[in-house]
Amino acid sequence: MEFSVALYSVLLESAITARSYRQSFDVFWKSEQTQRMNAHHAYFIRHVSMLNAFDNFLFLFCSESIWTGGGKGAWTNLKGVDGPLQPLCNGDQIDKIISLLTAHKDFIMQLFTIHEKPLERAHLEYEVAHIKHVLNLYLDSFNDIRV
Repeated sequence: MEFSVALYSVLLESAITARSYRQSFDVFWKSEQTQRMNAHHAYFIRHVSMLNAFDNFLFLFCSESIWTGGGKGAWTNLKGVDGPLQPLCNGDQIDKIISLLTAHKDFIMQLFTIHEKPLERAHLEYEVAHIKHVLNLYLDSFNDIRV
């Protein structure tokens, strides 16, 4: 259970950070039009990499095949974990992951617990590390503009 709690916390914290970065960039983009040429890389990270970084977790939470097919589908049915989860928002990947994490915390924690093998956990940890890496790249790129 500790693994699930830690993974959930880091994922939610990363999504909230991504939302904050997205909002600050959008304010910058609207107010600093003369700096847009210098911001092309931060723009790319904000509009592509930062959003795509959350796609694998969205697939894990929202895919019909994950919940009902494959090797883990039987486990989710046995444990009474309902799914797939559907985000109740029309936002981008960041908004959707925050919506899912806050609205379905218990189910997501249960879903994380089925990944008990070291390789499965390592994969989920890799996905979180990738998200954090993209956020750091964005921050470095954005700070480079502001210098």
